[in-house]
Order: sequence, then C-alpha cells, then structure tokens
Amino acid sequence: SGSPRGILCREANQRDARRTTLEKLVFVTAYNLVGAAHGGLSMGEVAGKHGEEVGAMCRELASFVRYTLSVSLFSGLDDRLADYARTMEFLPTRLDAGAFPFTSGYFYRYTKMAGTRTTPAGIKVEIPDTTPLHTEYLLEARDRGLVGKELLDAA
Repeated sequence: SGSPRGILCREANQRDARRTTLEKLVFVTAYNLVGAAHGGLSMGEVAGKHGEEVGAMCRELASFVRYTLSVSLFSGLDDRLADYARTMEFLPTRLDAGAFPFTSGYFYRYTKMAGTRTTPAGIKVEIPDTTPLHTEYLLEARDRGLVGKELLDAA
C-alpha cells in the first residue's frame, strides 16, 4: 500500500475503465442507429446482416474518440462488438429519446460545429464533420421520423 507500483496499477485500471466505457458508448450508438435505420432489427441481426455498415460506423466513432478525447480503444473493436451483439441476439435496437443526449446526441454536437468559421485574424477555416457516416444515418433517421428534429436541435 502506498507504493508507486500500486499507484501505477490503479491508474492503468482507470484507463482501462475509461476505454471500456467509451467502447460501450460506441457500441450502443452505432448498433442502435444502424438497427433502427433498418427497421428496428435486433442487436444480433445488426451484427449478422449489416456487419460492414455497423463496423464502419464503430470505427468512425472510435476514431472520433481517439482524436477528441485522446483515448485509443483496444484493437479488434469490430469483432469484439459484433461478438457482444450476438450475445444479445434478441435485444431490439431503438433510438431512445432519453438516452439520445448521451449517445448519438453526444457525437452530433460535434457535427453541428462543422462548417466555415472565421478566425479572429479574419481567416476562413473549413471545419469538417468528424463523423459523417453517423451524421448520414442520423439525418436519415430524422427524415423517417425515428428521431425528432427537437432532439437534434437540442444536441
């Protein structure tokens, strides 16, 4: 107790816990959005029928996490999340308004920052959408009535 070794171990465990939490955020966001976009599939169906789509979205969201929060998720993300989804084979996907600010809404807040900005020196800078695939699915969900415009406006 009190040794430097114990402190380092504790910090490593906190880093792992943070990674795990962010990985769950990526999972919940991507699988629910892709599943809802395809008619409310189960988690297992998303993994089985739309693995490439959801894998691409997971990688996009993981990249966002890496570059905005400086947290790299563990390698093998696609396979690990697909395996996890298969354990919840019959759990339906949905876009829950109560959870939205903490899932898709979290990523969409950054999307809303995209566009042309002017620096204090008067230089125009183009800020890209950091999660374009997620945005595409989210706007499609809005257009189909799966997500209310008010949720997107509030993000």
